[in-house]
Amino acid sequence: MVRRVAAVEGAEMVPRGSDERPDDDDGADDFVIPPGHCWVLADNPDLRPPNVIDSRSFGFIPMSNIVGRVVYSGRSATEHGPVTNSPLAQVVDAPVLENEVDPEELFAEIGGGGEDNGGEGTGRGGEGERWCAEWLQ
Repeated sequence: MVRRVAAVEGAEMVPRGSDERPDDDDGADDFVIPPGHCWVLADNPDLRPPNVIDSRSFGFIPMSNIVGRVVYSGRSATEHGPVTNSPLAQVVDAPVLENEVDPEELFAEIGGGGEDNGGEGTGRGGEGERWCAEWLQ
């Protein structure tokens, strides 16, 4: 599953609605991400619980469950590019993008399209999206 890390330990979260609180929340408006955990969100803003699988549905996740970072994303053979992460991550990602990402190879078999997955897990919904992840060691 690919999800955006929206907040890490110590961050105070202010929900915009009742569907944005973790299941174990005591009903308070604000909550703080506990040590060693993070809050992840799907990129499709139109999806809401129970139709989305992210922290709004299952709460905080342990940082130890994070296995990689998306460095390249693409919706089609013509709409793709590097993912903007933190400045430090961009420095680390540059050699990966230069030496290991081949857009022609990534999109050769889909011919500019992609499989429809109903928008779940995609950047904007609709057509399927491909990612190149750098796995964390």
